Amino acid sequence: MIILIHGNGLTGISKKISEIRKGFDSLSTQEFSGKQIEFDQAIIQFATGGLFVEQRLVILEDFDEKVDLEKLPSNQETAIVLKFTKNLTANSVLLKKAVELKAQIFNFTEDGETNIFPFLDALAEKNPKFMGEFDALLSEWSGQYLLTMIFYMLRRMVQDPKKLPPFVQQRIQKQKQNFPIKKIAELYKTGLETDYKIKSGLMEEKIGMTLLVNQILTN
Repeated sequence: MIILIHGNGLTGISKKISEIRKGFDSLSTQEFSGKQIEFDQAIIQFATGGLFVEQRLVILEDFDEKVDLEKLPSNQETAIVLKFTKNLTANSVLLKKAVELKAQIFNFTEDGETNIFPFLDALAEKNPKFMGEFDALLSEWSGQYLLTMIFYMLRRMVQDPKKLPPFVQQRIQKQKQNFPIKKIAELYKTGLETDYKIKSGLMEEKIGMTLLVNQILTN
């Protein structure tokens, strides 16, 4: 089974993938990034792995749009998710091939999505103003997307983002005062541990994300 997810609606994409994950055991889930491995190599790895697992989930992201879907195994025991964080055009060869192969296709746009950056700024400024509506925001964004953006927030405290308006750069410089390098390292470690526990079923998503956000705000 092939599932093609594309669009610039990162919240919707993250939420959909989180929904798909819930149908599979974490031990039967494999993820591959086109930034780290070639498409053909990824196919070989997940095709030869998990021989004793009845149902598997494979998530492929950051791969080139020119990948050949014909090379993907076509069995109902393996769900293969291809994720593209851009809108594929109507004349996209990849999109047409997905239709031909009867793949499940989902398109998410950012229209109507809540902008997460005011929330990230509030975290960086240790302002708990969003906590009263955190449950609703977590439900909309999904824990996985929120984690990804929290990691982004922490990284921009270390590496100055380029091509940002001067007023945004000034805001980040002020936020850095709340995050010495040692603290950033500790929060990043906690974030990775939280991610692992949630994906492994050791911690409920809402509890893990609430604890992480509270640690950012209070420590």
